[in-house]
Amino acid sequence: MSNQHHDSGDSMDNMPAVRARVPEHVAKGEISTGVIVVTGATEFVLDFVRNLPRPSTIVARVVLPHGVMPQFIEALAKNIELFRQRYGELPGTQQPTIPQVDTHHAPSSQETGQGQPASNPSVASPLEVPGTTSIQAGMHANPTSGPVPTQPAQPAAPQPPKRQNPQEIYDELKLRDEILSGTYANAVMIGHGPYEFSFDFITNFYPQSAVSCRVYLASGHIPRLLDSLKQSWEQLRPRLGYPPPNLP
Repeated sequence: MSNQHHDSGDSMDNMPAVRARVPEHVAKGEISTGVIVVTGATEFVLDFVRNLPRPSTIVARVVLPHGVMPQFIEALAKNIELFRQRYGELPGTQQPTIPQVDTHHAPSSQETGQGQPASNPSVASPLEVPGTTSIQAGMHANPTSGPVPTQPAQPAAPQPPKRQNPQEIYDELKLRDEILSGTYANAVMIGHGPYEFSFDFITNFYPQSAVSCRVYLASGHIPRLLDSLKQSWEQLRPRLGYPPPNLP
């Protein structure tokens, strides 16, 4: 038994009439509280994370071809604008910035089973360890007047937060075997209500398109998701020969 999904007009411009079957096992969707964006040699990988309960868990992994990303970004930007027209500004959130992981030309001593670099160790991590400060104080002896009071402790300058490499990020995440390979998608349908955005990732194949993964994100996470996708795409775009955006 499968469901039919009818888009309300928020899908990507080049696929205005996409209709996709929704299999029962993806119909309920997954709730996510953050996304890790990984740039690979031929695809983007979106790891949707849920932070509660602990440990944090990757609840869905979606694999998108490079060419889908600019359309995804455009569709998401349009949905954000529609949200603002209907409900006002998106709410803020205190969650960490969504990281981008670039594995396209990333040197690494650890490789996957296929011989591809596993991660770029210089990427910023969303899991930041607070810096520590060292405070030293002492007594200074004066031979004629006796000991003087302890001098006030001078705190050291705070150190910047430690940045974890991708391996350290994923060491702290739970990843079930059944989603290790992810789900492939070459189209996306986006919808939203007053509190959340929904993402239907679709395999758009003949003779019938199907939703391969459905994810919900609270609206407060969406602006940072868009920024993260844009940054990942802008880092990759020159390698693929795509022109800069907004060219005549």
